[in-house]
Amino acid sequence: TDLRTAEMAHPEIINKIISEVENVAGNKFSYLAAALAQTGLLVYIPKGLKLDKPLFSKISAGGKDTALLTQILVIADDDSSVTFVQEYASLDSKNEEIFHAGLVDIIVGERANVELVELLSWGDNVWDFSTKTIRVKNHGNVTWLFGNIGGKLVKNFQTLDLIGKEC
Repeated sequence: TDLRTAEMAHPEIINKIISEVENVAGNKFSYLAAALAQTGLLVYIPKGLKLDKPLFSKISAGGKDTALLTQILVIADDDSSVTFVQEYASLDSKNEEIFHAGLVDIIVGERANVELVELLSWGDNVWDFSTKTIRVKNHGNVTWLFGNIGGKLVKNFQTLDLIGKEC
C-alpha cells in the first residue's frame, strides 16, 4: 500500500519497522526523506507467505526544479519469500533540475528470502541521494541487484546489518 494509507490502516506494521531501524545511523538526506517524504510505499509479506511472482514499483520524477522525497519500507516476516523490483525514472531535460532524496528500509525476517532489484534510469538532470538499510535476521537471505543508468550525480548510502547470531 502507499505509505499514507499504511500509516492510517496499519500503524502496528509501521511502528514495527520504525522501531527496528531507528537506531541505524543516518545522514542529512535520509533524515530529510524520513521527515518530509511526499510519496512512499509499504510492502509487508506476512509470516510464511512465499510469493512466486515479483512485486514491482516505479517512482517517476519530472517538472521544473522539482524536489522529490520518497520512503519505501519492506518487511519480509519470518519464513516468507519475495522478489521486489523498484524502479526510479525521469526524462532528460536541459531546462529542469530534479533533486531526489530517498530512503529504503528493508527487514528480512528469520529464514526469510528477499530478492531486491533496484533500477535507476534517471535523466542527466537528476541529483539523487538515497539511503538504503537492510537488516537480516537469523538464517535470512537477501540478494541485492543494483543497476544505474544516468543521473547528474547519484550517491547511494548503503548499510547491510546482520543482526542474527547465525546470518
